[in-house]
Amino acid sequence: MFISSKFFLSSFLALLIYGSLSILASTQSDILSILANTQSDFYSILESTQSDFLDAHNSARASVSTSPRIPPLSWSTDAAAFATQWITSLRDTKNCGLVHSGNRAYGENLYKWQGSPGLPPPNPAEAVKSWVSERKDYTYATNSCAAGKVCGHYTQVVWRNTQRVGCASITCPGNAMLVSCNYDPPGNWVGQKPY
Repeated sequence: MFISSKFFLSSFLALLIYGSLSILASTQSDILSILANTQSDFYSILESTQSDFLDAHNSARASVSTSPRIPPLSWSTDAAAFATQWITSLRDTKNCGLVHSGNRAYGENLYKWQGSPGLPPPNPAEAVKSWVSERKDYTYATNSCAAGKVCGHYTQVVWRNTQRVGCASITCPGNAMLVSCNYDPPGNWVGQKPY
């Protein structure tokens, strides 16, 4: 019998959490209540596959006409773990607000999707498409954004010296989703062009 890796991983996480929570909770109903409130978050993170995020980033990097070509990114489990930790904190303490972590070890792009009740959230990699859409507002010759526009998310995505990325998503109250991608090494250095 074939068991999907997502099912196996989510079952493993549930057992791990159940075991950990049994130390903290006094009754089985307390544990089940905690699990019910966190299960959808784990599925959300698991459904946000590495390849979706990597493909979106590397497609944007490959589309830049420069010589030499901008190299593709590889996945960083450390950056993904940091992204997961940070957006969980944002959900739990900042009402899913877009607040940067301040961690200087990584570059960081944040994205929030808010949908009408009942509308399913998009693939979290849509966040990357949103950041890449800032390309139209970036002028390479002057290394600047158009007046009143933001383009730093785009320049981080295509930053030549960045080698690794790790991303995560989490569901938020009110039919919302928060996405964080962290970049190693970070880009967007003042006075430097992305490529």
